[in-house]
Parts: sequence; C-alpha cells; structure tokens
Amino acid sequence: MKDALTVCASAAKITSGGRTHQVHTRGTKRFSKEAVFGELRVRAVDLVTGQIRTFTVNAPPRGSLDATLAALGIPLFAIDLRNVPDWFARPHYSRQIGWGYSEATPGVWMHQIRAARDFDLLMFVDKATASR
Repeated sequence: MKDALTVCASAAKITSGGRTHQVHTRGTKRFSKEAVFGELRVRAVDLVTGQIRTFTVNAPPRGSLDATLAALGIPLFAIDLRNVPDWFARPHYSRQIGWGYSEATPGVWMHQIRAARDFDLLMFVDKATASR
C-alpha cells in the first residue's frame, strides 16, 4: 500500500507502512490542521514577477518546528494535538507558505505558532512535490 495523507474539514487519514490511522472531530467542531514539511516543491505566485511557478524550498532552518520533526527521520506522519505533551503548546517557528512565495525573502515565511493551541492535527511530510 502506498503512503498517503488525506485531509478534509472534519477528519484526516494517514496511511504509512501498510497501517492506517484516522482522526475525526468530536461533535460539530471544525477540524483544524497544519502541514509541516521537510523539503518542499511548491507552485505559488512569484511575488517578484507575479507569475505562477514552481519553487524548491530547501530543508527547514535548524531549531524550527519543521526541522525538529524532520530530525525524527519518519517520512510521513500525523500527530493528534488534542492531548500531547506541553512542548507542543510552546511557541515554535514554522514555515507558513501559501499562495505566494519569493526566494528573495525566505526568512519572512517563518512564523511563530503554538501547534497544540492553534490546531487539532499536525501533519508532517518529509518531501513534498508541487501540485500540477
């Protein structure tokens, strides 16, 4: 079975190493999730030229949440943040890349988050390819 990560507004399912784990919301609460990446290829609007293109975003900076999770050496996993150690509630820097990106300012994409406060689920993908 191929490793995969499937996410929707109310649930997430991760399949890795032939095992599947699902996380669902409780009640009618919307499911809040965040994806964290090791190395990333992303299609985004180049904020310098205004053109859509593919960027290669190298390994995350040392000490960031992204780098800490990458150091585990697990290529694909998810953490249910609703009952985790206090470490996940502390502030950590993480890359936040959306519809636009610029290689001229790579540090501007680092934002401080408190994963356990801000999200229900944290997903990690070591190497991600750009959308087509």
